[in-house]
Amino acid sequence: HPGERLFVDLTGPFQESVMKNRYMAMAVDQKTLRIFEYLQKTKNQLIKNRKKLIEELKSKGFDVKFIRIDNGGENKAMIELCQRKGIVAEVMPPHTSQYNGVVERKFATIKCCSTSCMSVAGLEDETRGTLWAHAMDDNCIVHNIMPHNGYANCYEVFNEKQPVKMEDLLPWGTMGEMKIPGKQKNFKDKSEPVCRVGYDLNHPSNCYLVQKVSNK
Repeated sequence: HPGERLFVDLTGPFQESVMKNRYMAMAVDQKTLRIFEYLQKTKNQLIKNRKKLIEELKSKGFDVKFIRIDNGGENKAMIELCQRKGIVAEVMPPHTSQYNGVVERKFATIKCCSTSCMSVAGLEDETRGTLWAHAMDDNCIVHNIMPHNGYANCYEVFNEKQPVKMEDLLPWGTMGEMKIPGKQKNFKDKSEPVCRVGYDLNHPSNCYLVQKVSNK
């Protein structure tokens, strides 16, 4: 059933992003392949985010029964949480990442897609290092919007509204112009070039997060 078994892992550390994040935690639902992702500043936020996910799923009527994790030190608290919640912690033996292949492959896919997006956008390595989190989060949203395992998308099955309408989807790095606030002097630019780096999920579907780019 949806939400019954989760494959979870953590990737990083990466260069500090514009929002000061260095890690991405991911949980993948076995039934629907829904990705639940959390951007983190430190490893210490891991248990808090996983506990939050379990409780959110529970509130929607989805009981997590199995969680597959590796035997990393950061997962000791996760094992204790599973014991308190009555969840079976499927801990993998050392050096057997293939047993957690569902989330490992999703990480690899999201990383490759994000790298391609930043490459097509023509971003330099220094800029990529600060925008990796935006690119990965964006590709997770696109993944969840797509059909998987017979489900139209990965949101509706968990009683969630699709965060971005299909007609509002834009390629990551799409260039545009953003109006400069206030009155501009004669013959001065009234807008500046920007590229789309994400979706503003707290506003209507056609609102985007953008990054200023140099036009010199």
